[in-house]
Amino acid sequence: MPSLIQGRIVFPIRPVPDPQGRNAKPNRPFVVISSNEEIQAGGLIDLIGITSKNDPEQAENQVELPTGYQALTNLKGPWSAALCTWKIALQSDEFQLGKGFVRPKELRAILQKLK
Repeated sequence: MPSLIQGRIVFPIRPVPDPQGRNAKPNRPFVVISSNEEIQAGGLIDLIGITSKNDPEQAENQVELPTGYQALTNLKGPWSAALCTWKIALQSDEFQLGKGFVRPKELRAILQKLK
């Protein structure tokens, strides 16, 4: 059973709009960026959206994530990236835990782009 930790990929239960604020739908992938200490304290969990749209205009805001059969992210599309401008916060009961997670290397890159 996956645990809720920083770097875990989760899927909101309620509809979440895309980065442009349109096309709300549930089960979009997001990565947990709250620290493990913040998660243990309870409250809102900060999440960064994962996109499958390779937009060159957003390249400086994206961290490419591994995809495919053996990827630790468990993302199946041909291309995915954390879009660091797509941030939401939810309670832990508002999303389902995925099996995948981002490696420390990608997590550091995401957190660095947020600064």
